[in-house]
Amino acid sequence: WDGGWMNAPEELGGAETNALARRLKPDILINDRHFTKEDLVTPEQRIPPTGLVDEQGNPLVWEACITMTSHWWGYDKYEKVYKTPEFLIRMLVDIVSKGGNLLLNIGPKPDGTIQREFVERLEAIGRWMDKYSEAIYGTTASPFNLLPFYGRVTTKGERLYVHVFEWPADRKLRLPGLKNQVKRVALVEKGRPRLPFARDGGDWVITLPPKAPDKVASVIAVDLVGKPEVEPMVLGPDAGGVIELPALYGFLDGPHGMRIRFEARDGIVHAGNWINPNDSIEWTVEVPKRGDYQVWLDYAVETGQGGSEVEFIINGKQVPRIMPNGMIASTGGGAVEGGERQVCKTSATGGQFKRKKAVLVRLQKGNNVIKVMVPKIRREKAMDLRGITLVPVTNKG
Repeated sequence: WDGGWMNAPEELGGAETNALARRLKPDILINDRHFTKEDLVTPEQRIPPTGLVDEQGNPLVWEACITMTSHWWGYDKYEKVYKTPEFLIRMLVDIVSKGGNLLLNIGPKPDGTIQREFVERLEAIGRWMDKYSEAIYGTTASPFNLLPFYGRVTTKGERLYVHVFEWPADRKLRLPGLKNQVKRVALVEKGRPRLPFARDGGDWVITLPPKAPDKVASVIAVDLVGKPEVEPMVLGPDAGGVIELPALYGFLDGPHGMRIRFEARDGIVHAGNWINPNDSIEWTVEVPKRGDYQVWLDYAVETGQGGSEVEFIINGKQVPRIMPNGMIASTGGGAVEGGERQVCKTSATGGQFKRKKAVLVRLQKGNNVIKVMVPKIRREKAMDLRGITLVPVTNKG
């Protein structure tokens, strides 16, 4: 099924056709492309920030259908942009760690052969899978909501497979909030070299060797006592009330044609390839009381690329109005007036990461969702974003 967006489901006879297919083959799997609720969901040209669930919070069966090219399906003799093998392998791991399946598109040339760019990428994925397929096939989603390193986790019974994209400079790999006892930690390499590990508060810390075995995604097997139990990581203010939100702890999202992705420079992860104004990054933070915060950006913008408009959205709503003096507008009772968009513009940094004072926001007591978008991108790319910092302010106006 495909093309359901061109007609209403009733015009296609989708429900009746699906019912007939199930009578003919009861074990069939049917996707959602006729815009009816069936067996699996198929996000296209995007990776959901987390696994997909139904209205009751139960995991859905889903697969992301994504191209090897910049965004075109099939074969295009004029195509010049291809996703790198590194990106495709990490994308596979990312999707599987969220409980999904990767449907990776290729297209034959007019003579039926497969073009060299596609073959090279498939062979690179195959070489990686020759070593690490056990960490992909038959695994389920990660039990961690956030990870303090650039990588992903897949699960198989009482074993965690930890996929490390960027080798930590201090060689310490932290598994946050893991309640289980750990029996054994080993590299998924020839001879299964053992790695030392130790409990540190509520976390387990693994000491890594000096060099990553695989430059794209190394895999470590962590054997547990029992199936994994993890206390979710909660982001919030430090002892001074400051909230640090690195990109690594954010969720990247976008509609069809999503381009934003995690990248790394000097061992530090950032949200990069920000060329689609519909893409975003968001964090969920918990604060003990309502308060006002000054937002700082930690970003890099190439020379001549400044002037993009950055928008901040708090809890799915437009955030409070800012007065000309920079204070948050309020009435005598302290209630915040809403209405105006919270935006600032980027400035060129010569491609170096720098901190920029941005906007003021108000957070409510408890959980808050902070989303950053770039609705107006100047030139080719908006920015590379390492994260944002929220510093508490006192409203005396």
